[in-house]
Amino acid sequence: MSSLGEDEQFNLLQAVLAPLLSALSQSLQTHMKDSKDVLPVFKAHHLIQALASIVKGFPDAPTSANSEHPPAKRFEAFKQVAEAVLVSLEAFGSFKIIRDAARFAFTRLVAGAGVAVAQYIPTLTSRLLSADCDPSEIVELLSFLGLVFHRHLGAEVIDMLDQLLLPLTTKVSAVITQPVDGTDAQQANAETKKAYLDFILSIATGPLVTVFISPRNISSFPSLVEGIMGFATDTTYPPSQRTAISILANFCLEFGPPEGAPLPVKKPGAKEEAQTHYVPGFEQVIYDRLIPLAFSIPLLPGFNWKDGLTIQVTNEIGVMLKATYRARGQEVLDFLANSFLPSQNAPQETIIELVTKLQSEDQKAFRKYFTAFLQARR
Repeated sequence: MSSLGEDEQFNLLQAVLAPLLSALSQSLQTHMKDSKDVLPVFKAHHLIQALASIVKGFPDAPTSANSEHPPAKRFEAFKQVAEAVLVSLEAFGSFKIIRDAARFAFTRLVAGAGVAVAQYIPTLTSRLLSADCDPSEIVELLSFLGLVFHRHLGAEVIDMLDQLLLPLTTKVSAVITQPVDGTDAQQANAETKKAYLDFILSIATGPLVTVFISPRNISSFPSLVEGIMGFATDTTYPPSQRTAISILANFCLEFGPPEGAPLPVKKPGAKEEAQTHYVPGFEQVIYDRLIPLAFSIPLLPGFNWKDGLTIQVTNEIGVMLKATYRARGQEVLDFLANSFLPSQNAPQETIIELVTKLQSEDQKAFRKYFTAFLQARR
């Protein structure tokens, strides 16, 4: 194919795709005539897989819409495939094999066509979420979306993520919080929770972080934070607990500093920027919820100090407490010294030591100190 001109490639691609797309359309029509006939469903599954495999045979698309190369002509053919897959998903969405095939196809389409098929992803996600999907499908969907937002398409997809965030988090939260019974169900729940928190963390630490407080999503931001705090206090699965605490730490750094103040630099050598997305009232979340959380989590009944993963959790708690100081500065020191720690009956020498360490030590040294501090309090 690489030796052919673009027009020749496009014509050959159309010649290969046309009979498959026609057969897929015929399967839909056959099923509409007799919904009890499942053979068209299996045919549709195989045809979608075949279409996706053809797409896979082409080079990956540029990862940015700002690429110097003009959109390849074949992208128009890939858009036809995307539209056909969505029609199939609408008709056969109650069948898991079709949902799996659609997700597989779009993974290939995003790689092969990039931003050319981005417009279809909200519809794909909506139709997948509207189905009675099991936890493993949600894990796969979150993995796919994470790939879309951070590998293939970059920051220009913020509008798409803006559309998806609320329905996605609502659906996933509903699934995660359902009662589970049995070892397999508990394992599936833990995997779904991990995938969800990893997805949220990847957004919180990347260029799309402001999507959490966009005009569309700002009203649901408090409930999102509340949910993350709930996961931070769930001691049943320490890796997810640690991720939840890490999300809260990043929220402090992003949304806690006052408007116009320098944002804390997350990476050495990174350019300092001014705060432009302060969330009014987030400092009260820091003082009323997050700082008390840092001291109360290790006192929870299920917090197992004998589990090696617990040290990772306490280290992350130290990172979160350090983040509150990096976000609000002297305010946090004053709050700890004059209000919170005295209310916990902490000795004056302990208060002075902790506040001094928080102010003077770097993140790595402080989290080590704070873990030892928490161990001494238990």
